[in-house]
Amino acid sequence: MTVLIKAVQLILSLSLLIVLHEGGHFAFSKLFGVRVEKFYMFFDYRFRLFSTRMKWFTRLFPRFKDNETDYGIGWIPLGGYVKIAGMVDESMDTEQLKQPAQADEFRSKSIPQRFFIMVGGVMMNLITAFVIYSAIMFSWGEDYLPVENIKDGFEYNEQARAAGFRDGDLPVAIDGEPLLEWQTSVLRDISTATTVTVRREGREVTLTMPDDLSLLEMLQAQPPFMRIVLPEGKPRILPEEWIAHRDYTLLSCIPAGIRYGWDTLTGYVSDLRYVFSREGAQSVGSFITIGSIFPDAWNWLRFWNITAFLSIILAVMNILPIPGLDGGHIMLLFYEGLTGHEPSETAMLWIERIGLGFIIALMCLAFGNDIVRFIFPLFS
Repeated sequence: MTVLIKAVQLILSLSLLIVLHEGGHFAFSKLFGVRVEKFYMFFDYRFRLFSTRMKWFTRLFPRFKDNETDYGIGWIPLGGYVKIAGMVDESMDTEQLKQPAQADEFRSKSIPQRFFIMVGGVMMNLITAFVIYSAIMFSWGEDYLPVENIKDGFEYNEQARAAGFRDGDLPVAIDGEPLLEWQTSVLRDISTATTVTVRREGREVTLTMPDDLSLLEMLQAQPPFMRIVLPEGKPRILPEEWIAHRDYTLLSCIPAGIRYGWDTLTGYVSDLRYVFSREGAQSVGSFITIGSIFPDAWNWLRFWNITAFLSIILAVMNILPIPGLDGGHIMLLFYEGLTGHEPSETAMLWIERIGLGFIIALMCLAFGNDIVRFIFPLFS
């Protein structure tokens, strides 16, 4: 039953994000008069589960000509796509390119228009994350842990002690900036900090951080790099009286949600460099790993928090300059703008193939890591 609940949450979350992402491409295509031939959630290799032309929508809004678009659901739940006329994409369909360019094709539009069509999905994912975080702030408010409520400071592992920390130290400033609330992002700040000021036995001591602190090692360390000292005889759960809460109005929730989303985005981008390390590659996971982060029982607050975070991940991954992804297409537009001509059809096809091969290799790595993580505990 637990697996089913996690699976339903995963499918619902990814389905929403995929539709919104592709909807960003679709919306800008329609705005600039580009014909969209297909709009699919999931991939429909060989066959599809459902499709419609939505002719009723055309009758209501003739300007959009939506009977030209095939809306559907594929059977391979690994993403989704829109097939934009006059564009080489993962479908590898080049038949249109052999014909003279039509006014309603992607290739006939200006570079700025094509740029917005390609970046539309990423924009939609970022907007989605900010909207969700703002809605969470308005609906549930925000629980936080004031640093001053951590009465007995932290206990540290050997790596932290080598950096100058001592058991009982309470960080109160990082690079001179006061630390008012405790969050897991504090570890990221410490890993890149020059100095950390701690309160030690009633006085403040400034520590100079070593240059070789690795956030990935800090997060994976056992025992943890730093752990809150809790009252003796109590379970490892923060005392309720330590937790503070703030509510937001309809107006104040918007900047709070955007600020939280921006901090999450910049933190994720900063951490992305660890993916290219050996430990980072081993931590890559597939849908199995993603599904495991959802709670065992249905919890709307956790669901929307995870969905917003996945939306940020989807935006960042798609904007990477990798052929086959939105960022790869955007790089080709920059090339065209600088050189005054677009790559040849042959070059476009090879670029798309290389990108597709890279994505397949990354998926194989992710599934392989999940299989290893599943098998080894069985023999431990």
